[in-house]
Amino acid sequence: MYEYGNEGRRSSRQFEINQLSGFTTDMDLISEKLFSLTTNGGDEFCGAVIKASLDELTWKRGDGMRIIYIAGNEPFTQGPVGFAGACADAVEKGIIVNTIHCGDCEEGVRGSWQAGARAGKGEYLCINQDQRTVYIQTPYDDQINALNAQLNDTYIPMGRRGEEKKFNQTRQDANAQSYDKANAAERSAFKSSKNYKAEDWDLVDAYKKDKKVVDNRAELPDSLQNLSIEEMEAKIQAITAQRGTIQQQMQDLDAKRRSYIEQQPTKSAGGDLENSILQSLRKQAAEKGFEIEKL
Repeated sequence: MYEYGNEGRRSSRQFEINQLSGFTTDMDLISEKLFSLTTNGGDEFCGAVIKASLDELTWKRGDGMRIIYIAGNEPFTQGPVGFAGACADAVEKGIIVNTIHCGDCEEGVRGSWQAGARAGKGEYLCINQDQRTVYIQTPYDDQINALNAQLNDTYIPMGRRGEEKKFNQTRQDANAQSYDKANAAERSAFKSSKNYKAEDWDLVDAYKKDKKVVDNRAELPDSLQNLSIEEMEAKIQAITAQRGTIQQQMQDLDAKRRSYIEQQPTKSAGGDLENSILQSLRKQAAEKGFEIEKL
């Protein structure tokens, strides 16, 4: 994740480009960075930030999807690094560049955002940046959010940053709740899925990945220090089972929540950031031969 063209948060780097996060599975970190974003506007050096992402990130080759989404509202041509060359370099590495113009579509065309998408073999999207994503409240939101509180209790922080990561987990729950309870339910449902990973700080997930984690007592919380290996493993297995039960209940409720949303005539038809990204992502995934699971 990169921030660029923000005069209010000047970077020590050239062109006001800040890398907020490299590639990660830590969705709490991504949530933290997104909620912290503000902007005062400024020059947007699109070619430069695309080039920075190509040079600095470790893009793996293979059959996976490699995609860039770049959003802004200034002309795509600004700055000393040409967008055509940067996008061509991305394509050569098998990376798709999608552009998102925040504002009128025709203005975006005139500002070369469409040309950038064509150069990057991607989609040209335009959104109203002031349009709030619609999260429809359902009869299941309160139950899902209540279960989420129980789910959080099954996480056992470990390692040097365990407590910090645990705190950030609940802080991002609060950030989602501040938007509205339907958005909080969306986040809670995601946390019940296999895509939410905490193996770098949670003992339960870490044990699932590598059972030898219990051998390193220096990394374990004080509450487990006096337990034998057998007692510790029994406790972890019990919490794992408890977590699985809670997650299944959340997923069952989420299926009902999604069914309810599908039946609502006010469901967002697109035009906001979330729907625009999801629609293009599904299209490009299908073109690459991926099967899209129905949530």
